[in-house]
Amino acid sequence: MNTDPRTEGGGHDHGHATAGVPDTEPAALAPPAAVPELRPDRHLLLKQHLMHEIRRASATAPSRRPRTLRKWQLVALPVAAAATVAAIIAGVSVAGGDPSGTKVSRAEQRSASALLVRAAVTAETGSQLPVRDGQYEYVRTLGYNAIFGGPEGASTFRHSPIRTTERWRPVDGTGTYLQRGGSGTEFREEHTGPGNLHRPDYRFMQTLPTDPAELLRLLRKAAPEHGGNPVDQQTFSLIGDLLMNAAAPPAVVGALFRAAALLPGVTVADDAVDSLGRPGVSVARDEVQGSRAEWILDRATSAFTGVREISTADTVYAPAGTVLNLSSVVERGFVDRPGGRPDTPAAPATSATGSAGA
Repeated sequence: MNTDPRTEGGGHDHGHATAGVPDTEPAALAPPAAVPELRPDRHLLLKQHLMHEIRRASATAPSRRPRTLRKWQLVALPVAAAATVAAIIAGVSVAGGDPSGTKVSRAEQRSASALLVRAAVTAETGSQLPVRDGQYEYVRTLGYNAIFGGPEGASTFRHSPIRTTERWRPVDGTGTYLQRGGSGTEFREEHTGPGNLHRPDYRFMQTLPTDPAELLRLLRKAAPEHGGNPVDQQTFSLIGDLLMNAAAPPAVVGALFRAAALLPGVTVADDAVDSLGRPGVSVARDEVQGSRAEWILDRATSAFTGVREISTADTVYAPAGTVLNLSSVVERGFVDRPGGRPDTPAAPATSATGSAGA
């Protein structure tokens, strides 16, 4: 799964730790300063190549004892959402077939769609923050990613240190993009002109349609530019990027969830935990690279809290069920300058929302 224009990561958040992930960074692992992280499309191309190499290495490696896949249970969902869910399930044909070959049962699809509808309702009823041109979207995330390979082609796997990343993006598309943390100390880039689906500023997100079917058609057209994978996989990935990284009005955030409910191949994983240790439930979709992309939702409210990627097959690097990447939203809001922080942070549960006016 890709994450924003710059991959998650960065300096430590000493207030939180994740099991199995170091919360200190040895000098030998310290990254060079001021290294800009990859855009989603470049990150995905690199990931495709990496997963190809992992599968090729696994095919030539000695056989190993098979491991049992973890069992993912479906979540019981309220009957009250049944009518809405039925309409969404009926609308799956709008999205077309699933070229990736991902197969899920109608019961799994129905449970995932119901959960996505609940997430949409939560987003749509969220409070709106005032925002004006000249301001900056602010997001702080906490997460880690997988590091494969070793000296002389050794089949090694480890996680990066858990890191905090802060990002500031101009709401109207013009100004200084700033990132602190991640894989470098600081990165700055001047942005000009309107945003787009792969560089989504707030004013651009305001222009997106709120009709789920119309929005899905727009996202599917943009998805092939996002790495060349099967369209439904790419569309799911693109929506996840927007939910994780883009500030948007509540109606647009809700429409993103409802558009995802029209995609085939989406299931529910009931044992998700984000990088802050918060238990949740996730909507998930298998990827052709041998991994599963997940959006983690709050167990009580179904609000979005972060993303996770899990391997779905044993390889020479890691067994099936290994968490490869994990990133959670810690804080969102709007500020007056790059480097500033919100006085009253928005709830981390959904993409930051703002009023359409001044």
